[in-house]
Amino acid sequence: MKYLAIIAFLAIVLAVEAARKPPKPPKRRCDNDSDCNPDECCLARPFGLNMKGDCKKLTREGKRCDNSDDFGGKHLFGCPCAEGLTCKGKKKEIEGLGVLNYKFRCLGEGSTTPYDELTTDDSSSSSSSSEETTEAEEFV
Repeated sequence: MKYLAIIAFLAIVLAVEAARKPPKPPKRRCDNDSDCNPDECCLARPFGLNMKGDCKKLTREGKRCDNSDDFGGKHLFGCPCAEGLTCKGKKKEIEGLGVLNYKFRCLGEGSTTPYDELTTDDSSSSSSSSEETTEAEEFV
């Protein structure tokens, strides 16, 4: 009788645990974006032996994005932006190098962000350095 109670208890615990976690959908493998749904991209696996990628959702507004797609037809660091969004980087002018774009994010058409401004590497002005700190904290 004691064993029957233990088996019944374990069966209930296993049933509750199985019901609580929905199964993960299987990963869809791809060779390029056309193998994925329209709202997905083919993201390369950095250490994949068969060089297939995984279909992942396109990047939403405000999230980090990547426009590169020249890794055998797959994206290497992340998906491009969803429809209606643009992948924009912050701009900073560095003496001797020119304009550097960094911290790419998906932005909507009418979004007003510091991404449209060109900052310079001028540390003599305390107000501009505090603005840069605020911008950096906002998008890190």
